[in-house]
Amino acid sequence: MSQVAPTDNTLKPLHTLLFIPHTGIKLFAIFYTLGNIAALASTCFLMGPLKQLKRMFEPTRLIATIVMLLCLILTLCAVFWWHKKGLAIIFCILQFLAMTW
Repeated sequence: MSQVAPTDNTLKPLHTLLFIPHTGIKLFAIFYTLGNIAALASTCFLMGPLKQLKRMFEPTRLIATIVMLLCLILTLCAVFWWHKKGLAIIFCILQFLAMTW
């Protein structure tokens, strides 16, 4: 008798959601933005909120901080209110660039 090893299909529905024709990009933009918010919250937890805010708004990081916060808000606006998927992806790319700046 041949025995087939069981597969773990618990994560299968999560990664297939991104390929749904009308909602996949929206879900990506939402989860990407929530992930960046969680990353900011985790550094606030590690450094302390006041120290984090002081470092974020130093003159050398001010532009990147403003771009990052604007892109977080604009990504969610593009998904929920404007319904522009392409614009949401552009704002996600700008989020990435601002976080790495």
